[in-house]
Amino acid sequence: MTEEIKEKLGRIGELSSNKDINIVDCLTDGRKKTTSAIDEMISYDIRAGYDTKLYEDDPSFTERVVERIASYIREFNLSKYTVLECGSGEGAKLVTLTNLLSDEITDSVGIDISWSRCKMAQIFKQKHALSPDICRFYKADIFSLPFADNSIDIVYTMQGIYGLGGHERELLSELYRVANKYLVLIEPSFELSDENSRLRMTRLNYIMNLRLTAIAMGFNVIKHELFGVDIKPENPAAVLIIQKSGDSISQKITACDPLSHHPLSLLSDCMYNDSGKLAYPILGGIPCLTPDNAIVAAKLMDTCEV
Repeated sequence: MTEEIKEKLGRIGELSSNKDINIVDCLTDGRKKTTSAIDEMISYDIRAGYDTKLYEDDPSFTERVVERIASYIREFNLSKYTVLECGSGEGAKLVTLTNLLSDEITDSVGIDISWSRCKMAQIFKQKHALSPDICRFYKADIFSLPFADNSIDIVYTMQGIYGLGGHERELLSELYRVANKYLVLIEPSFELSDENSRLRMTRLNYIMNLRLTAIAMGFNVIKHELFGVDIKPENPAAVLIIQKSGDSISQKITACDPLSHHPLSLLSDCMYNDSGKLAYPILGGIPCLTPDNAIVAAKLMDTCEV
């Protein structure tokens, strides 16, 4: 564990039991202009289990959110397609969506920077009767996605990147790289919010002006409107849809090395890039596919059990 992570965990202390605080705000003392990946990882991991409890207490909100997401996907008129949720948290949305559109979704994957949330998502999936080979969850960094270019038909976020203000271009670039047909971003909207919400988003380093950034990057924005289902009125979400013109691809999602985008082979306790000689551990059934999890293991294939 690095000294930075140890110091930040110590700073939070007992505050993490108070659901009314913003943990990232605590980690940065409310002064940081941009939020680091470490801040986000700590924040999300500490709160693991909270979203699952919300779902168990009242699944109707998640079901309304998912039905709204599905309504946008249906407008694409795709017969079969793959889906990736970035910032999938504890899996309730992706599992519910995969079940709802089971006749159309051929494969789905969720990624999150928090291992604990990925584990909660895996458990949630097992409780909701999805087959083992669909709707998988990986620990991954949204800035270094472990997927090839243009490899997943629909890539979406649902309140998955809002805390990463200052990184709008990097986020859009990486999400767009992986998307094959559509990129759907459902995030708190700075552009469509009132003044009080904008002040709050600015103080908490939320992402801003996604639509204008996407247009400046030359992306084909086909829709931008309020989403209409919000857990917090002070965080009104908007849906931003970007269209790509990808060809038909495989009906299964294949993970790759987040550093080189070379294919990964599934071994007994890791995923391995043979050409780059890098291994990524599997912890509790969750592949850990962030760049900092990479282990140089040149002799792995000579010594391991497949």
